[in-house]
Amino acid sequence: MALSQWFLPNLVLIYYIFVTLINYGGTRNICKNLNYTTIRDERRSTSKPTQAGNILLCDRSVIQESIWYRFEIANGNQLATTRPKINHCGTYSPIWINGSHPTVADGKVFRKACAFLPFSLPHGCAYSYKITVLNCSGFYVYRLKPPDHCYLAYCIASNQTSNRTTSPPPGKSRFIKC
Repeated sequence: MALSQWFLPNLVLIYYIFVTLINYGGTRNICKNLNYTTIRDERRSTSKPTQAGNILLCDRSVIQESIWYRFEIANGNQLATTRPKINHCGTYSPIWINGSHPTVADGKVFRKACAFLPFSLPHGCAYSYKITVLNCSGFYVYRLKPPDHCYLAYCIASNQTSNRTTSPPPGKSRFIKC
């Protein structure tokens, strides 16, 4: 076998392994040293209708652009990826990701977050925000945009616990309850 016949296919394989290790190791290292704020508020669940008389959530005064956020509630830990119903998630107009969550290998990705208002077009995305999402191999963190108005709040998908971790999370975290 000639050297060139062996070298080229194996060079491609070595390159693929190198890139894969960089992506997986890089994401783990990012997450390990990442400072984030954990939001634990059961009202943010897609399964929770907003109760009459309760104070509505308004993320305009809660979310800051330069901070990473992690969500933890009993039945979910990731932002909804389908449009929630109006008057759910502890607010009048829930915000969700119009797209999918990334894999660990994807690293940091940008996604479009949408806020639903009745009669809004296209596809119920009355307000949209460019957010950053990172899969930390067991949970997601988000760099969110504060909504322009009240009463809009980020919404957690119910029963989305496939990436949940029971081990202590890496990084440094602080908790807020809305």
